[in-house]
Amino acid sequence: MKIQVTIGGYSGPVCTLYAILDEETDILAVGKLGSYNRDRFKDSVVVTNVEVDDWDQQFNENQMQEALIAWHRRHLSNRLVFSTEAARCSPYNCIQESKIGAEGRRFEFNDEVKNEAIAVVVACWQADTCRSVSDAENFAEQLTKRLKKFADGDIISY
Repeated sequence: MKIQVTIGGYSGPVCTLYAILDEETDILAVGKLGSYNRDRFKDSVVVTNVEVDDWDQQFNENQMQEALIAWHRRHLSNRLVFSTEAARCSPYNCIQESKIGAEGRRFEFNDEVKNEAIAVVVACWQADTCRSVSDAENFAEQLTKRLKKFADGDIISY
């Protein structure tokens, strides 16, 4: 699955990041960082917090903690890789743990965070969102098949 993230409003120019999620391995590969692109790249899921011509998902500050947690999980489990060209947009040096509370770990950005680092975090969030939808669709498909077998009088094995 191709993911295109366009982010602005933080430090630096508005940028567009291109990544690919390998759904079989759940590895997100960040391939390229480009300048602001209003157009959809072919067959991409488009996520943005700025104006673009066609988008699938709007990202806002209310989703940031969830996105930071998605980045942290991918980073710790080595499910996030960067091309040589895109390595400079890694958010690793911009994120710090702010506290551990009842709801778990909380993260925040330092003052030097740039749009490109935010774009990586948002790409991780979108990859997890797409993965959750895909998992739910697969579950529904399997459940439908089992219910059909049950309705047809077949025995369901658990």
